[in-house]
Amino acid sequence: MKLPEVTQIAASAIASVIVFSGCAKDSTAPKDQYAAQIAALGFRSDMIEDRGTYLLVEGDIKIEKSSLAPADALHPQFQWVTDLLVGSSQVQNIFVDLSGLASQPTWQSAAQSALTEWNKVNCSSVRLVEGTPADITFSTVADPDPNLAARASWPADAPPGSGKPGPTIVVNTNYTATPNNSSTKLRNMVHEIGHTIGFRHTNWQARNEGTGPGANQVAGTPPTDGASVMNGGTATESWVGFSSYDTVASRVTYSGGPCVTPIQGHDRIIAGQICHYTESPTGGTPPYTKTWSYVILSGSVAAFPSGDGFTLVGQSTYGQVRLRVDVSDATGPIGSAVDTVTIDPLGVNCP
Repeated sequence: MKLPEVTQIAASAIASVIVFSGCAKDSTAPKDQYAAQIAALGFRSDMIEDRGTYLLVEGDIKIEKSSLAPADALHPQFQWVTDLLVGSSQVQNIFVDLSGLASQPTWQSAAQSALTEWNKVNCSSVRLVEGTPADITFSTVADPDPNLAARASWPADAPPGSGKPGPTIVVNTNYTATPNNSSTKLRNMVHEIGHTIGFRHTNWQARNEGTGPGANQVAGTPPTDGASVMNGGTATESWVGFSSYDTVASRVTYSGGPCVTPIQGHDRIIAGQICHYTESPTGGTPPYTKTWSYVILSGSVAAFPSGDGFTLVGQSTYGQVRLRVDVSDATGPIGSAVDTVTIDPLGVNCP
């Protein structure tokens, strides 16, 4: 990922696709013999720049010449193969090898945190764990482009019929764009993992990326989302979490995962009442572990978090407190729930 980002495509008889960051360089005239192949991949054949060993298409898509099939070997499957997603069973147990980032400990730490962030998307079945043999292998490269942060492969690059994610994520050790801190690194790693499980740039239309890898809008999401972590050209942006539509996209595309349910209990209580709050996760692998916390927004309260629930006593006539529960199952974190409780004389008597 970079600012702006370039998509690299290694085309073969089944057109594998790799996404990464890069900058446009000076253009030269395209070679006519490649136009038909570029069009067959779903891109505009009138926007080809010859860069020696590769072609730059539509300004930010890199296609290696060496991987292009001869013109007479083109087949219709070019237009659908990169719409592949990870299989419904495979996505629940994706093994990731981060040892290739040992020389880059800050990137390695960011990648570890990125696994956790994807695992915490509520009701999504995406689960990534460190282990071997790996489905996704992280490594480094000394790419000459200082604006290239990282690149990732698509599910279409996995062995045909395997249902596995894109097999590689590569971090550029020559990346120099700033800011380049733990927060931007985390966002980049979350973004690249998204590509390996089939999510393309949310802003692909604004970036004129074409429909080469497939462009299927996820039900329940808008055509654009300025807050999406999957927007391209955002390598220097800090991590602020998934947008609400990012989580919808993950839940819809990979449904059936464990869900953290809303906190149960009264939202408006009277001072002096002893009120209890619980949460009941579903779909995960027991046992569940719940960690409760709270923030007093105003007034005074007595709070008693426990493993399975939370007890709250309002000590002032008026006040407000925000409750939070972070839930893990046997495989790791699965999500959190938040609720705000108001204390005032119009509240209810807790049973």
